[in-house]
Amino acid sequence: MAKVSEKHWIEIMSYCIRKDVINYDFTICGSDIIPVLFAIEKNSNINTTAIRKKIAEKFEWWKEHEKDDYMRWNRGEGIDDIFEYYKKLGC
Repeated sequence: MAKVSEKHWIEIMSYCIRKDVINYDFTICGSDIIPVLFAIEKNSNINTTAIRKKIAEKFEWWKEHEKDDYMRWNRGEGIDDIFEYYKKLGC
């Protein structure tokens, strides 16, 4: 697998919210982002702190501003930590 810089991963992970990111061979969006993040953390030395922070910010924004969509997604369960939730799913 090719080495990917931390900056490049942040750009890839931000694709879903940035329409100006173009010319990539693939993108990672939605529910695939966190499992891919876990794989990056497990298999590389890339510092994912900035990516985790951005994901947590977007998750909190979603809970606050898209309440109906959030409640449908989590079936009415309160989820405080999106990363712990995905770990419990086995990701």
